[in-house]
Amino acid sequence: LKKENHLQSLVDQVLQYLQCGHRMSKINSAGLVRRRFFFLSDDCKKLHACELDANGQAINRKKPTTTAYLKDVKRMTLGIYTPSFLNFCGGETSTLQRAREGAMRDDGSFSHDATETHLSSYNIGKYNYRAFALEMHSGKTLELVCDNDSDCEAWLVAFKRLFF
Repeated sequence: LKKENHLQSLVDQVLQYLQCGHRMSKINSAGLVRRRFFFLSDDCKKLHACELDANGQAINRKKPTTTAYLKDVKRMTLGIYTPSFLNFCGGETSTLQRAREGAMRDDGSFSHDATETHLSSYNIGKYNYRAFALEMHSGKTLELVCDNDSDCEAWLVAFKRLFF
């Protein structure tokens, strides 16, 4: 019982962290990268996104430009495998595959390197383990690449709790 309470407390801290929000790269269906500020709503039922100003700060958290209801998520795909991600790579699956293989390590190491601000078809494969896509019941997808390992892990823990 004590272990479950500790785990619940830890998950609650992760949710609070994501309610504060952070910057991620969004890949749209046309294959363009947009930097956005993403955060969970207070009730953890919605994912909001805001535009960023020239200094990288969220423009208006009170009126987010995009909102996705988490109840509308049908599936979550880890890695760079959805059509929008592949479109972003320009169909160059061989380049993407080489970059993925070059980034794969099985020594359990943690990368402190931040995701490059300017993602391209040549460097996105390096961040395969920091990327995920949310597929909605409507068929639309939301493709995101986190800036660091900790942020990606936080989103994965939160989604596991909120979806199941």
